[in-house]
Amino acid sequence: MQRYAFISRTIALSLGSYAQALLLRAYERLRPVAEVNGDVLIVQLGQIGDFVLTMHLIEALKKKHGDSIRISVLIDSINLSLARDCEGIDGVYVYDSEKYSRSQKRTPFPGEALEKTPYSSALLLRGDGRTFRWLVANRVPVRSVARFPNPMRSSWISLIREPKAGPEKVKGPLKGLDKKRPHKGRDRRGKIYMHFVDALMELGGIEIYENEDLTRVAGAASRAVPERGRGPDGRRVFIHIGSGGVLRRWPEERFADLSGRLLQLDLTLNIALIGAKSDYERAHRIMEQMKYPYSRVVNGCGAFDLSGLKAAMKSGALYIGLDSGPMHIAASTGIPVVALMGPQSPDVFGPRGDGARIVYKAYPCSPCWQFACVLNPGGGTGRCISDITAEEVFTEAKALLKGGTTVEKDTAPLQCLLG
Repeated sequence: MQRYAFISRTIALSLGSYAQALLLRAYERLRPVAEVNGDVLIVQLGQIGDFVLTMHLIEALKKKHGDSIRISVLIDSINLSLARDCEGIDGVYVYDSEKYSRSQKRTPFPGEALEKTPYSSALLLRGDGRTFRWLVANRVPVRSVARFPNPMRSSWISLIREPKAGPEKVKGPLKGLDKKRPHKGRDRRGKIYMHFVDALMELGGIEIYENEDLTRVAGAASRAVPERGRGPDGRRVFIHIGSGGVLRRWPEERFADLSGRLLQLDLTLNIALIGAKSDYERAHRIMEQMKYPYSRVVNGCGAFDLSGLKAAMKSGALYIGLDSGPMHIAASTGIPVVALMGPQSPDVFGPRGDGARIVYKAYPCSPCWQFACVLNPGGGTGRCISDITAEEVFTEAKALLKGGTTVEKDTAPLQCLLG
């Protein structure tokens, strides 16, 4: 019964997504965007990771158009500090929508404030019905990500077929890329999907070669640091234990096992377990489960805001974490990243950059709409996450540490953490 309920809900969400896409495409044809320039409104009500990826687009638009473009963003309050630190943003409007926001406090739609600017165009990346109605009422030309295929819209097809025996394991640098179109990934059904960043660039009129230039700059920044420092504090590995929801929650004993392996691998390594304040007790339990002495491990949960986290990770040797906002923040700094992906598609939302490796269990039902796991009737963590072993993650981490780079100086927040 649970399987049929899961399939029914998945199909309903897929049909809803199709209908929304058709509506947005119809309006785009009615009010087409001639060029993304002048006063532009970017609507991104998604969570941290969505906005971090959107910042790549903002940077590219400013680089291309300079002072001739003025970018305003409509965002969830969780991303306010990141938006304020982004030099390419000229105006910030906050809206905690009922559909997308995780905040307990609802911020009303800032319609009157938005109407003070005659926007030449809007890029609708993630918005609710209230946002769309405002754009239509004010006759704002729109480009939307709805024009791009979404792998989750057809994920229900895999659920009504007999699954293969076990998952297809994807480890190391992202597999399944189409060699003829290297910016697009091919799923298990052979269909090609564009990475979210490349989709954003296409919406903004940024050519592929311009996007590649930005990626190379980020990669060069990570390689430009001095060779492995052997200072008194050793090297930093950031392990993000947060998940953004129970479906992606990797078991505590796996984090403990992984941390112990890393500490034994290199006596110069230090580990910072990071996450939200609510993860502090969980990090403490992880430290207590370590077989190896954890004197070189600190509990940094709740110690950083988003801006401070970004600054701290620039000096790290490695970042390990689940598919989350901090993972995308880490990738944007150039630090080598090991990402535990699932149930979302790594082809679409995986970390960018040469120094990124992915561990992903490509079950037939993945990616999915992420409200429950059809392979785990008891609830809790999805199988695509719980089946990832500490050894698999350690293998990828070890490979990056052997060829990774570090810096000589630590950030002030991290020095305070480590005493």
